Amino acid sequence: MRLRDAPSDAKRDQIMAKRKCVGCGVELSGHNATGEHALPDWLAKEIYIPSASLKHYLHDEGSGADALVRSHSLGTFEIKKVCFACNTGWMSNLEVRVKPLLLGLMDGRVTLSNLSASENAVLSDWAVKTAFMIAAVQSKPLDLPWHRFQSLRSASGSHGCLVFAAHLPTLPNGFSYTCQPNELPGRTTPVQVRIGFYVRHLHFVVIIPIFDGPRVARISNGLHIPLCLPDGELIHSSAMMTPRSNKLDDFLNSLTMTVEAAIITGKSQTEQRPKDERK
Repeated sequence: MRLRDAPSDAKRDQIMAKRKCVGCGVELSGHNATGEHALPDWLAKEIYIPSASLKHYLHDEGSGADALVRSHSLGTFEIKKVCFACNTGWMSNLEVRVKPLLLGLMDGRVTLSNLSASENAVLSDWAVKTAFMIAAVQSKPLDLPWHRFQSLRSASGSHGCLVFAAHLPTLPNGFSYTCQPNELPGRTTPVQVRIGFYVRHLHFVVIIPIFDGPRVARISNGLHIPLCLPDGELIHSSAMMTPRSNKLDDFLNSLTMTVEAAIITGKSQTEQRPKDERK
């Protein structure tokens, strides 16, 4: 068997130059490219479960079956399209600012309903950052609006994403997520991506708009509360819907789907719900 030589630095830079940093848009090279973890090391250690692995499944809506795509440790759950400046700069600063708040929420010393405006903004920005990291590593590539992600470098809340959170003591220690691209009838590309994830007892739902347009959000009474809603968004709370399932993954899927977002389109401003949210 013939062994091939490792690529030279120049060749490696050529390959990397085809990619750009998702955090700022700068071209990546073999010298400035780094990996950004979906969950920072300090948080992964807080929820660490010995011998546990993170399993990624592809859900078939038709059959209802889940196919295992890959399995690995939480420490290797990362996106490798981040430059050194972003990784050690604004992304690191955001993690530093959210750490005491997130730890307080996880152990019950802080409650979601009593957050200040600045705490709300920091937690929302962190949830959006984490949601983008999750969406970026899916086996089926998504055309994500990275300009929204890059807006996290500056003003809080300028990303235009909808963010909700719930504190559920019944959730076990750990981390899990669901990524749900939403399509409108007649469209072949998602109009938004809904990401639900939990860390210990905190569950977040982030809706990333791909198709621009005003949205109406609906949540279930007694579960999630809004952390960030762009100007003009409205919330209609429905009767409380309690997800029921003995399987954690199924429970988290249905829990995430209790948060809905409809696009208001047309001259009559009628609501159009993505097809996977239609009853």
